[in-house]
Amino acid sequence: MEQVEASIERYLSALETADRQEGELTEAKSARLKDKIGALREQMRKYKALEVAAHAAPDKQISLTDPDARSMATSGKDTGMVGYNVQAAVDAKHHLIVAHKVTNIGNDRSQLPTMAKQAQEATGVRELTAIADRGYFKGEEILACEATGVTPLVSEAADLRRQGGRPVWQTGFRLRRGRRRLSLSCRREADLAILECRGGTKAA
Repeated sequence: MEQVEASIERYLSALETADRQEGELTEAKSARLKDKIGALREQMRKYKALEVAAHAAPDKQISLTDPDARSMATSGKDTGMVGYNVQAAVDAKHHLIVAHKVTNIGNDRSQLPTMAKQAQEATGVRELTAIADRGYFKGEEILACEATGVTPLVSEAADLRRQGGRPVWQTGFRLRRGRRRLSLSCRREADLAILECRGGTKAA
């Protein structure tokens, strides 16, 4: 709105200068300037209406391309992406998605208990081991998982930085338990919670 207002002021100044001059070219230029000013004022009216609607929205956002999409922070400073946060729980053995969720929350901190519960319901297995990257680390959520029979294995980012180590998605190390071998490597760009059943079929 500030940019549009500045453009209107600039065109009004140019129009005032053109009105002091004479000639057919000047009249044509004045007509073009008036058209541009009219278009900008119409654009300003639309922006003002959107501003009112945005302030009335619960999260103060309106997406003109997809009503359900929302602006979410990215790793870059002062940057964002308009879209969704898609969560997926994946079977560690068969690599099948057993549960998924689409949310507008821009981070994964509070997603682990919800996804673990969906995985429990989808597989019918109560005792699961949930493996997730450091984006899911939050003390309260880890405790919530344990209360429902889910054992969470989540990288704690602050400790890794202090110790000079690397996060799970970079190390690609593997966890051995009996005859089972489970990869803990995760793709950074695809935040997946990989779960393993205790005994019986593995599930996520």
